Amino acid sequence: MSNSSITFEDFKKLENFCKRSTSVESSLLSIMLYTGSNLYELMGLETSDVYIDKFQSFIIIRNNSTRSIKSFYKNRTIPLVGISKYGAQLILNKLKDGEVLFDKKRIKKVENLIKKIFINNSIMKSLGTIKSFLISRLIKIECPEEVILEIVGRSKKNNLYNREISLDMKKSWLEQLEFSDSNI
Repeated sequence: MSNSSITFEDFKKLENFCKRSTSVESSLLSIMLYTGSNLYELMGLETSDVYIDKFQSFIIIRNNSTRSIKSFYKNRTIPLVGISKYGAQLILNKLKDGEVLFDKKRIKKVENLIKKIFINNSIMKSLGTIKSFLISRLIKIECPEEVILEIVGRSKKNNLYNREISLDMKKSWLEQLEFSDSNI
């Protein structure tokens, strides 16, 4: 196994840990598992960046008072499905209206706690492998490249993708991951 990959067993172990834990750190990790967001993007979440509804739930990654998103492509809306919706709901329950999840002073402490969870529940040490694993799972179910790039906030490779990908389309592909996971 490559040093930069995560196995499906590692993923399920992390997912199961997140389902059992109600800590903010495990909630952040659960969002990372199905959104391709990185920790620094999630640390700056404000209550207005998280929308939970029984039909369409999502987070918005954008500039705010505690974080600066440097790339245009990193500004995005990501549907919440499965464990990521559960994690976002736990975080939203802990925040007061208008409050930011974490300021810059606490980010290293929270990052170390999340890395500890990650290391204790998988053989991998890098949080970056979560995004790579999400991408490989989406490719496996034949998700279009433009949708994958939109979900994870990577730049579009050419002008062909110069159109908006709907939240419903992104959600449908992320939901397929849950179904495909149950068939493995």
